Amino acid sequence: MDSNASFFGPDGALHQVIRCGSTLTDVSTGRSAFVISDSGGTSLVADQDGRLHQYMKNGSMTTDLTTGATYFEI
Repeated sequence: MDSNASFFGPDGALHQVIRCGSTLTDVSTGRSAFVISDSGGTSLVADQDGRLHQYMKNGSMTTDLTTGATYFEI
């Protein structure tokens, strides 16, 4: 399933993220990531540098548990 969302990042910048299958692309920065698992509001994602991130979604707020960064979906 393809999806498109806009987020305010922890730096206050607006990020437009597109998901196509298991690939995530931040159109604003050109960076991409790969979703390894997605279950019950949490996702394990490998970024393009090979680092793993665990994300937890709660309503319109998503927190990267690995870095502590919070993103707000608009």
